[in-house]
Amino acid sequence: MVFIVGKMLDGILLGLLTVVYLVLLACVIYFFPHVIHVCLGVGWLILYWLFFGIQTTLGLVVVLLIIIDSLGD
Repeated sequence: MVFIVGKMLDGILLGLLTVVYLVLLACVIYFFPHVIHVCLGVGWLILYWLFFGIQTTLGLVVVLLIIIDSLGD
């Protein structure tokens, strides 16, 4: 019984982590580039995409690995 409750909590936390990550990803893709482009110009926008593009890709890979690992249990 404790094992089942633990798995349910793991699933809930993983779901919340995924939702939070997708919301942050949406902000990174849609909102921040517009603000940077308007306020700072194209050069900063390119640096932003280089930095956050790499960071976002790594974060997505980590979330996918966590999901795949939880499916294996």
